[in-house]
Amino acid sequence: MKKQILIASVAILTSLATTTGIIITSNTNAQTSTSDNTVTFVNESPLSLINSKNETVYVIANSNGSKNKTFIGSSPYTDGQALPFEISITYYLDNAEISANELAGKSGHVKIVTSYTATATYENKNIPFLAVSSTMLDGAKFKNITIDNGKIISEDKSIAVVGYATVGLNEDLGVDFLPDSFTIEADATNFELGTIYTVLMNDIIGDLDTSKLSSIDSLVNSVNQLSAGLDQIISGSSELSSGLQTLIAKSTELKSGIEQLDTGLKTLIENNATLKSGATNVFNNLLKQTNDTIDANQELLAAINHYEISYPLTIENYAESITGIIQILTAQKAAATEPVQIATLEGTIAKLSAAKTSYDNYATFYYGLYNYVNGVASASAGASEIAKNMPALIAGETELYNGSIKLTEGLNTFKTTGVDKLVNFANNNLANFTYNARKTIEAARSYKHYVNQNAESVKFIVKTPSIK
Repeated sequence: MKKQILIASVAILTSLATTTGIIITSNTNAQTSTSDNTVTFVNESPLSLINSKNETVYVIANSNGSKNKTFIGSSPYTDGQALPFEISITYYLDNAEISANELAGKSGHVKIVTSYTATATYENKNIPFLAVSSTMLDGAKFKNITIDNGKIISEDKSIAVVGYATVGLNEDLGVDFLPDSFTIEADATNFELGTIYTVLMNDIIGDLDTSKLSSIDSLVNSVNQLSAGLDQIISGSSELSSGLQTLIAKSTELKSGIEQLDTGLKTLIENNATLKSGATNVFNNLLKQTNDTIDANQELLAAINHYEISYPLTIENYAESITGIIQILTAQKAAATEPVQIATLEGTIAKLSAAKTSYDNYATFYYGLYNYVNGVASASAGASEIAKNMPALIAGETELYNGSIKLTEGLNTFKTTGVDKLVNFANNNLANFTYNARKTIEAARSYKHYVNQNAESVKFIVKTPSIK
C-alpha cells in the first residue's frame, strides 16, 4: 500500500510542477515575499480562476501548520470558511517539544512531526485527501537525515525532503495501516528550515475505478457458494448412507484420499494446488468403489462396452455414464422373467442411483471448492482456522468407515468450526472493506471545490514559513 501511495505522491508532484510551479520554482506562477506571509501571483486573472474547472486554493500557514491566510486567485479569502483538513507540525529538540521560534539556531537531534486530520464529511465519511510536502535542507547543517513516509533526494549540499500521507483514509476504510503523518529526523547545527510547501488533492482517490472492487464481491459469493454446497451434502447424508455401505469396503484407499485432502486443507493458503489434488483424490476414491463393483460384473461390463458408455467412471463422465448404465439395467429388468434376476437388477439399480446421488452431492462441494480456491489466494485470512480444526475434521471423516452418521458428524464439525468462520470473515471483513472503499471514493468525488462553484476538481497548496 505504501508503494502505491508513493507512486501517487510522485504523480501529485508532477501535476503540481506542470500546473503551478510552486514547488519546483518560485517565479513561474507564484513568488514568495520576504515575510513568508504573502503570495504575489503573476499573470493570473481572477475572472479566469472563477470560471476555471480546476480550482487551486493557496493557504499561508503558521509554523505549527495552522491556517493563517487563504488566497483564491490573487486575492485573500477572508470569509472564515474552514478548510476540509487540518495540519499539525510539532518540533522536538533532543526529544523535548519546542516551538519553531525557539528551535531557530539551536543544535542537536531534531524531530519534526507533520500530521493531518480530515475535518469535512460526506454521508458520514471523511473527505479524503492525499498530501505531499516538500522542503529543502542545507547539507552543511543537517546530517543523518531520515523520514518514515517519504523520500530524501541529495544533490551536492542541497537536500530535498518529500513526505507523504493520507488524510481521513484510515477512518473511512476502517484500517490503521495507512500513513497519516510523516516524521523527519536529523542531527542539526544552527537549525534553520526552508519554506515547506504542501499539496493536498483528492481527485486521485475520486478517479479510482470502483468496478475493480467487483472481484472481491465475486470472492465473497464464491465463499457463500462453498457453504451452500456443504449444506447440500449434509442435508443429503441420509440418502448417501445406503450407498456408503458398499463404498466403504476399501476404507484404506478412502482414508488415504481423505488424508490427502487434509494435507491440502492444511496448506490451503500456501498451496491451493494441493487442496485441489486432495479433493480430486477423494472423488476418485469414491468413484473407485462403484468401478470395483462394476468390474466384478462381467455381463454388465460387456453391455457397457457394447453400448460404448464411457468407463471406468471419472469425475468428468460419472453422471452421464451411471445414467447410461442404469438405462441398460432397466432395459434388462424389463426383459427379465426370473424373480431372482429382477430383484438383483433392482438392487443394482438402487445402489447405482444412491451412488450417483452421493457423487452429485460431493460434486457440489467439489466444484464449489474449486471456485473458492481459485479466488481466495489473497483474501483467505480466515482459512487458518480450518487448519487448526483439521484433526477434528479428520476424526469425523474417519468415522465414515463405520457408517454415514459419523460422516454427518464430521461434515458438521467441518462446517461449524471452519467454513462458517470463513463465511463470516468474507461477509463481514471483505464485504465491509468494499463498502467502505466505495463510500470513500464517493466522498472524494463529492468535494470538487472550495469556493468556485464551477470547478470540477480542487487542490490546496499550503505554504509554511521558513524558520531562521
